[in-house]
Parts: sequence; structure tokens; C-alpha cells
Amino acid sequence: VGGLTITDTGTANVSVTALAADTDLSNVSIAGNLTADYSALSDVNFIGSLGTVAGTTTINMASNQTLTATAAKLTGLTITDTGTANVSITAIDVDTDLSGVDIAGTKTATVATTKILTTANLNGFDIDIASGANLTGTDAQIGDLTITDAGENTTVTVTAIATNVDLSNITLDGAGSTLAATVTANTVLAGAANLHSASVNIADTFTLTAAASQVGGLTITDTGTAN
Repeated sequence: VGGLTITDTGTANVSVTALAADTDLSNVSIAGNLTADYSALSDVNFIGSLGTVAGTTTINMASNQTLTATAAKLTGLTITDTGTANVSITAIDVDTDLSGVDIAGTKTATVATTKILTTANLNGFDIDIASGANLTGTDAQIGDLTITDAGENTTVTVTAIATNVDLSNITLDGAGSTLAATVTANTVLAGAANLHSASVNIADTFTLTAAASQVGGLTITDTGTAN
């Protein structure tokens, strides 16, 4: 069916087996669901198209297989595995939705240019940021992720930190790379909260309450008058 035009009258579903890395389903336009089976292949660097599907698009993978693709091709999709498969995503965008990735293997993604996340859901992916690029997201979006810098001069900013914030998995080793966090509500840190050497900025009128062991040695500033 690759290269064919497929439409439905009503709500139909399409299931495609033995897909190739460059399979072109761009002319598939259905109201139902699309299932794409890559389990017959070894590792897949997907450069094709899965068409326009109003329902759910599901990619099935085999054990020990790795699927690599840009975020634009995989955002919003359901990805499952039989056994232990891996997913590697490049070029994360501000609205990338990886909430449908449910696999037993590794989940990795890269940020190629500076991004301020809007509706993105990175769903536990390990994130590596290119040299000179910055990443900003809320505590709910990125606070508990494993995040590293691939080079230098990378800033990760975690906004709206929660009471149980844990930034301990963010490791920025490059020269000039920094970790920042913002307080945008009155916040009392829980005992296990960890700001992990972040520079903290407190928004106007709000109060951050924490144990000395949690904030001792940190750079803390305010925007306006904070406590």
C-alpha cells in the first residue's frame, strides 16, 4: 500500500505489515486507526510518512529493535513493543507529545536548538541538549527527567517548581552550562526536595520556605520583592 491513495467512507482502519524505513503512507487519509508493524525489521531510522489519521496511529516494534525518527514524525503516536525495544527521537519541539510511547527499553531524545516548552509531554525520555542550546520547561514537564548537555553554554531552566521538586538527574558538565529554577507560587519544599545546585529566582510577592541544607550555597534572587 505504500504510495497508494487510501480513503474511507465512514470510519475505517488500516493495518500495514512489513513496513520499510522509507514507507510512504502520506496519501492515507482515514477517520479510523492505523497500525504500522515494524517488527520484521532490524533497527529503523524512519524517514517515511504515516499519513493523516483521525484515530490512533500505533507503531508495533520487536524486541531489541531501535526506532529513530524526528519528533515531528512520532509526536502524538502510540508506540509499543513486544519484548524490549528502544526509541530515539531527534529535534524535540515545544509541543512534542511522547505520552503514547510505552516500551520496555530505553527512551532517548535530543534538543537541537533552544526550546521553551509549551504543551510538550516528554514522558520520561532521557534528554541530551546540543551545545549552545537551552531548554526551558515546567517542573512537571522536565524536573524529574535525566538531562545532559552535549557540549558547552547550555542553560536548563525549570519553572514553577513544586514542593517535591527533584532536579538531581540534571547534569550539566560543559563550560558555561547552568541550571536555573523559578518559584512562581508560595512554596514550602518537602523534605526530599532537591534543587541540585540550581540558581533560584523567586517571582514578585512569593515566598520560598526550605531547610538550610536544601538552599545553602545556592544563588537565590528575586523579581520584585520576594521572601
